[in-house]
Amino acid sequence: MSDPRIGLALGGGSARGLAHIPMLEVFDEMGLKPSVIAGCSIGALIGAAYAGGMSAKDIRERAEKLLSTRVDAMRHIFGSPRARVTDLLALRGFSSLHIDGETLVKLALPETLPHTLDELS
Repeated sequence: MSDPRIGLALGGGSARGLAHIPMLEVFDEMGLKPSVIAGCSIGALIGAAYAGGMSAKDIRERAEKLLSTRVDAMRHIFGSPRARVTDLLALRGFSSLHIDGETLVKLALPETLPHTLDELS
């Protein structure tokens, strides 16, 4: 029997999505590595950083630096909804994650897609 695998789904919700960081810190402390990570909104950003190799501690430090004051936090959380994702990533400092486009595509898209629901298990 093979070892159990962990799939991680991270939700959105603006600042509420930051609650994922302590959970990832516990994963790091326990030496657990998810096989699959998915997320939406802030969960996708945190998931991409984690899947790209950032430790939970580094993600926490980056988030604390970016959201160090209430004014900055409000500006980041309620920024322009019309901005492109790449603009938001650059604004929020995620451009320094050093994840190249090819790696990001490999992290975001599975190698194969199932043709039926039975193939998902």
